[in-house]
Amino acid sequence: MLHSQAMRPRRLRPALVLVLAACGGSRQSCRAPLEDLSTTDPAALTPGNESGQDEDPSILIDRFPDALFAAFYSNRLGTHPDGLARKEIFVTRSTDGKSWSAPGQATDSHAWSFYPSLVRERGGGNFHLAWMRWHLLPDGCIYFDAQHCPGTAGCCTGTDRRILHNVSSDGLTWSESAAQELTAGPDDEMPNVVAAADGRILVYFVSGYRGGDTQRKLGVVVFDGAGWHSPVLLTGLDSTQNDSFPQVVERAGNSFLMTWTRYDQALGENVFDPSAETMLATSSDGLDWTDVRVASGPSPAKTDVFPFLYSDLSGAFWWVLWVNEDGVVNLPVDGIFPQDLAKVDISGYSPRVAPTPSEGIYWAVWVGGSDPTQQIMYRFMP
Repeated sequence: MLHSQAMRPRRLRPALVLVLAACGGSRQSCRAPLEDLSTTDPAALTPGNESGQDEDPSILIDRFPDALFAAFYSNRLGTHPDGLARKEIFVTRSTDGKSWSAPGQATDSHAWSFYPSLVRERGGGNFHLAWMRWHLLPDGCIYFDAQHCPGTAGCCTGTDRRILHNVSSDGLTWSESAAQELTAGPDDEMPNVVAAADGRILVYFVSGYRGGDTQRKLGVVVFDGAGWHSPVLLTGLDSTQNDSFPQVVERAGNSFLMTWTRYDQALGENVFDPSAETMLATSSDGLDWTDVRVASGPSPAKTDVFPFLYSDLSGAFWWVLWVNEDGVVNLPVDGIFPQDLAKVDISGYSPRVAPTPSEGIYWAVWVGGSDPTQQIMYRFMP
């Protein structure tokens, strides 16, 4: 009988023949650098600001082509001419997990920029960056520290906090003039941007005290074919408590998964309290949420904060990661607390983890050190 199509010997494409010839005929020797990563010790991701402060990492593993991106806040530029400290967002990139590009400046403002969130559109499209910007109050103030205040002219007494967004074709080059303000404050924080499979860009954030409401809730701003829509609060999360630190991912099948921190409303902005719990919820559209549940307990009482979602390389299995008095811990999103809870070998806060193209190797990034000289740390781990 004739060979079926599956049984016929396959001919190598001419381009692949040339590539294999250049690699000595071996597919293994032609593996991309990010496909051959192995476990490493912790190291500084963004050296050069050892006497300053780097925080708020956001990580992205891009496949068009393979590269690692990290966005972060830093005060490495010193001060403005009037003496106000410069606090900006930077982005660095690596194609091998060993050498990193010099941190490129992504924002340029007299106001302060914190808490970046970086993603790329599906299929290798534009990069999207969201962050929170603090306008110091009253206008023109420059001091916000115990050394100068109170009692010195130019002291700041508060902040107006808003969410901004920008777009880049390469993830490293950004124009401040193209930045868009997505929310009008007065206390909008901690954005998380998602590039959905249906083409929407969703920027989640903490909505604080909007319209005189003293409860901190979670909101979203959506970009679709009609442009950016007005901010709206997420539905289905009904609670009398405060919500903070949202992170949303889209799983296979257009299913959204969210984690965040929920804590006692009486604490205001002070999330670091034993009432803080790590939460999970699901959604079919990223706007209305169901299956709201506590992932972290609630007993014994610990301060569970800085939650983060990550998957295995296939995207089929997901964990939620967070920080408490025991250190960094994780739990399968479908796991049982505390039986399936595990300690993660990271010493710091704001942990971020993502699967690399190397099977079984994860890229972990976190903040190490103590105020005011924190540093962004990273390692590759199984």
